[in-house]
Amino acid sequence: MPIGTWVAGTMLAYGNPVNGFGKGVEFLWNALGDPWSARIVLTSLTLGGLVGIMRVGGGIEAMILWITKRIKSACSLMIWKSSSKIC
Repeated sequence: MPIGTWVAGTMLAYGNPVNGFGKGVEFLWNALGDPWSARIVLTSLTLGGLVGIMRVGGGIEAMILWITKRIKSACSLMIWKSSSKIC
């Protein structure tokens, strides 16, 4: 269970960490019981995992090197951004 959910549950349980753990589990159970919420959580976890794999494999550094070769100043950044349609 994420620490933020546990802390929020503890706050809802008036500072009791044991009851807060129960509230956190109950909150997660209710949130993931809805198919739409479960899809959003699974999509977020999948994208996070893919970014982690890219980072370990060196893809993030390669992307940074590719971008820094093309951008020499703040002006070239604005031109590159407007021409590549990245918003």
